[in-house]
Amino acid sequence: MPTMQPITLFHSPRTRSSGTLVLLEELKAPYQLHGLNMKAGEQRQGAYLAVNPMGKVPAILHGDVLVTEQVAIGIYLADLFPEAGITPLIGDALRGPYLRWYVFYAACFEPALVDKSLKREPGPAGMMPYGDWATTLGAVTAQLTKGPWLLGDRFTAADVLWVRR
Repeated sequence: MPTMQPITLFHSPRTRSSGTLVLLEELKAPYQLHGLNMKAGEQRQGAYLAVNPMGKVPAILHGDVLVTEQVAIGIYLADLFPEAGITPLIGDALRGPYLRWYVFYAACFEPALVDKSLKREPGPAGMMPYGDWATTLGAVTAQLTKGPWLLGDRFTAADVLWVRR
């Protein structure tokens, strides 16, 4: 593999960016950290808001490519390093299920977890694109009965996302 530009990870400990750091290590990717002191509010200053106007981590910069949002970053990185073998490639029968469980984390699990944590009652079924906590947890639990990983016996970058803490 030709020499690759290092990936800059905008990172703050004990945040979602920790999962990206673990993924970079799993991929054996060249990277450098750009630390942000969230307690000091560095994520809300102009320099970082130019990277991510939401003031959130993680974000990565790879050459001229800037990627924000934890799930997008994970998919991007895993696809960038196919030799690591932790992402089903396009054409692989597991690609669809892999993407499903990758996206399910942000689209269903996190919103349902926030509702549960804040003790919010689920809204009407037609207004809840992610369902409710019990349904969401049931879907993940049922999937994990098929093996130790989300895709059964195959470890993928999606597993890194789900077990990052």
